[in-house]
Amino acid sequence: MKKSIYFLSVVLLFANEFNESILNKNYSEKFKLSEQKIIKDSKKLKIDWINPITYTYSYSDDEKSGVIKSSIIEINQPIFRSGGIYNAIKYASNLKNLNEINLELQKKELIKKAIKLAYQIKEIDLKIKKQKNLIKNAQIDLKLKNESVFNGLLDISFLNNAIINKNKLKLGLIDLESNKAKLINNLANISKLKYNEIDLPKFRLISLDNYTKNNIYIKKETQNYKVKHNFKYMTY
Repeated sequence: MKKSIYFLSVVLLFANEFNESILNKNYSEKFKLSEQKIIKDSKKLKIDWINPITYTYSYSDDEKSGVIKSSIIEINQPIFRSGGIYNAIKYASNLKNLNEINLELQKKELIKKAIKLAYQIKEIDLKIKKQKNLIKNAQIDLKLKNESVFNGLLDISFLNNAIINKNKLKLGLIDLESNKAKLINNLANISKLKYNEIDLPKFRLISLDNYTKNNIYIKKETQNYKVKHNFKYMTY
């Protein structure tokens, strides 16, 4: 159980060590606009519980009663409804917090995706380096096999196999470089940084207490409970 707890703690830190500055301009602007919308929607929601004020004016003039004018200002506000006003305000505030957490989760998912892509590209770099070394070895082997066949020491089938092997390795290198190009393009769609500009995270263990306090998924569920609780009493 202890190992499982620490493993989750490491995963939590994976995204926490980075912020949205890793994201490209398009995503940064999108999140900024979303934040502004959350604030505006919250302000509007806080006063939505106030019913509109109605104004009625009447005028009459006859010989019997004379001139009669009346003005009536009315507001039908159920202020005694079970916690309605209080919970309406709390609902708006807690919903704002929940929306901010959801937005933060979207950021973290993109950041994790960018870091994962950087990992994959750097891993492919190592594979490409290894593949190039294998091709060099295959070229040396091909040269040796060619000399051996020329001198009558080996059958030509050995030379053919060496050629096939070298060609397979070259095709493998092309595939790796093609995959690398695709990953670089995917990263560019998310991050303003190039893969070799992203410092990969250093993992460390944290305590269970820190994990529960800083876990954004726990915060989301807590906030979601508050929103549902306020909404329940607001609609009684």
